[in-house]
Amino acid sequence: MRRIVLFVLLVLSHPLNAAAPPDCETIAEQTAQKYGIPAGIMAAIARVEAGYKWSDGRHRAWPWTANFAGESAYYKTHDELVDRVEAAILDGKENIDLGCMQINLRWHGDHFSTLAQMADPASNIDYAARFLLDLYDRLGTWQQAIGAYHSQDPARSKDYAAKVLAVYNRRNDTAPVQGYQKLAQLQQESVAVRSRSAEH
Repeated sequence: MRRIVLFVLLVLSHPLNAAAPPDCETIAEQTAQKYGIPAGIMAAIARVEAGYKWSDGRHRAWPWTANFAGESAYYKTHDELVDRVEAAILDGKENIDLGCMQINLRWHGDHFSTLAQMADPASNIDYAARFLLDLYDRLGTWQQAIGAYHSQDPARSKDYAAKVLAVYNRRNDTAPVQGYQKLAQLQQESVAVRSRSAEH
């Protein structure tokens, strides 16, 4: 009997039996479709921003991620993420990114009613999609919008866009040059889709 109880406890405590965390990249793809953003872009940004090696060996965006002035930290739950960020704020830290899309608290925190909402994957990604779309409307290309999502500095923006495109290529199994061509194609398609949507 003791062996059976011990076995049951071990099975129940195994990571694979724990509740699976929200999948940032799946939510990102769903949100991108909602706003007419080309498939793959949002998920690639999420992986660059919050990429983490999961227990099953996959490298994907982790929802409970924070970055404190350049140092990333990964937590087990939404509540732990919020608690740690709140503690950092009380400690005087201001430059904090959090969530699937690593939204910066200093520059974008006012767009959320609470820190818990900002850390929520769906809310975090929805805001990021609207922000990216605004950048695209202002700058005119997805490549520029992706770069500006990270920084307005031309050099940093270009490097970031290249990093996101590399992930985009790996996720979609395309060669680097084809990746740029695909983004250009997707840009034309998204303009057409959004134009049709505006007519209705």
